[in-house]
Amino acid sequence: SYAPSSAVKIYMNYYEGKSAGFSNNQLDPIITIPATPKFGIVLCEYFDLFKASGSSTQSWTSSALYLNYDFSSAFGLSLRSEYFTDKYGLAVFTDPEAFPDGGNILSFTLSGNVLLGNLTFIPELRLDNATQEVFTKANNNPTKTTANVLFAAYYAF
Repeated sequence: SYAPSSAVKIYMNYYEGKSAGFSNNQLDPIITIPATPKFGIVLCEYFDLFKASGSSTQSWTSSALYLNYDFSSAFGLSLRSEYFTDKYGLAVFTDPEAFPDGGNILSFTLSGNVLLGNLTFIPELRLDNATQEVFTKANNNPTKTTANVLFAAYYAF
């Protein structure tokens, strides 16, 4: 990590995987900017480089922006926007016949953080919009959009 100031921090994560016939490398730079004591901004970029034997290096990328606001020490909201591109069909658009040019997804997630002592509850609403029909409706018909309500909780020891 690197801190260009007492508030701004920059992190770099690196992941690597190798197996017979392929290699995979992922870079994940993250910048955190606390704009005020209650409002913060986080920028994330993901670069995934995949190389199979006998082929050129292919990649997918994702860019995310988090806007976090803490209303109190017990409640905060986060809005995350993310743009994911998978031109080579490595992660989502994996069927080359259906998606010969890959595709993109634009997502928005609104998350709450409710702290009750050591227990944190995180309700979320997520909306996704893809350039291709990669999601499925309840009737099993394909669609470009989807909405999800999620709920998470964790306990800090």
